[in-house]
Amino acid sequence: MCEIIVYLSGPMSGTKEESTGWRNEIKEYLRVRKDKEISNRVDVMRVAKMGNPNCAFSPYYLTEGIVDFNVLDPCNRWFDDKKFLAENSSWVVKIDKMEIAKANVLIVNANENAWGTPMEQIKAWDTGKFVIAFCDKEFPSIWAKEHCHVMVKDHLEAAEWLYNHAIDIWRTL
Repeated sequence: MCEIIVYLSGPMSGTKEESTGWRNEIKEYLRVRKDKEISNRVDVMRVAKMGNPNCAFSPYYLTEGIVDFNVLDPCNRWFDDKKFLAENSSWVVKIDKMEIAKANVLIVNANENAWGTPMEQIKAWDTGKFVIAFCDKEFPSIWAKEHCHVMVKDHLEAAEWLYNHAIDIWRTL
């Protein structure tokens, strides 16, 4: 099984629900797609064995060519206490930078203006990470557009694009 480390970059200045909603939907989408692919392979093995009991499959058949996504979500470090966040901003930014450095792919929510998100995007771009951005605006930021490999309209389209191209991305790692 291949692994791709994905960092979910986007504004965290709104409510926790606004900040985590799209991120949780991406994580669930990637998990469900992988589970369905493995389930389909189990079904193929079962049918093949029924038709030919001597049929042998490699033990790697179930996971060969399937990508496991390790998703780094900065919302896992959510701080309700803004005073604490302000007093520890250096540490929070350092952790974000370390996670970006560890990631292979960034999915960027480019729908809103923010400070941190564009900084994360340019850091990823400049260090050779694969960047997928999404923005539902008719005319997205030209900086966001020019510092990504792919720009799509929404977060689930970004997740689908990543899933459908994961093996090609993994081969370049």
